[in-house]
Amino acid sequence: MRRALAWILVLLLLLAAGCGTAAKPVTGGGSDSATAAAADDNDDAILAAVVLHELANGHVKPDETPCLRVRDAAGATADASAAMLALVQRRWPRAVVASACSGGGPDPVRAGDGAGVMFDVGPVQRNPAGVVVEGGGAHRGGGAIREIEYKLQRGPTGWRVSSEQVLREG
Repeated sequence: MRRALAWILVLLLLLAAGCGTAAKPVTGGGSDSATAAAADDNDDAILAAVVLHELANGHVKPDETPCLRVRDAAGATADASAAMLALVQRRWPRAVVASACSGGGPDPVRAGDGAGVMFDVGPVQRNPAGVVVEGGGAHRGGGAIREIEYKLQRGPTGWRVSSEQVLREG
């Protein structure tokens, strides 16, 4: 009997010790979150937060594939990095890099045999007022353009878009 009580006491002590440990935030946010983890203080996490914001706001239909492209400070475009893609894929597993898609401009965006939606974001600009990213929103093809300025804040759950403003449309 004493031995059984001793084992129960040991198990209770082990459980109590484990309850005091802090959990690490999950990169990419929870199921209803459009954030990239606070521990990721790099451009990939910031750009992923912008794309996740657009995806969370319903800018992609269930049968569409998000295609991810980034811009540098000179305006040149390239595929999203593997790190950025991984952050987005945690929430949207169908997301792919832009080179896996075709079309754009006046032609419909395609991802393999299905519909695609191009996300064109960057560069990240840091200034005393905060972090700003410009992006093209969700583009499916056609002649229209829409440029958006996203302002981001870093909170306890990670990067998130705090405001957006349409810069150009037409």
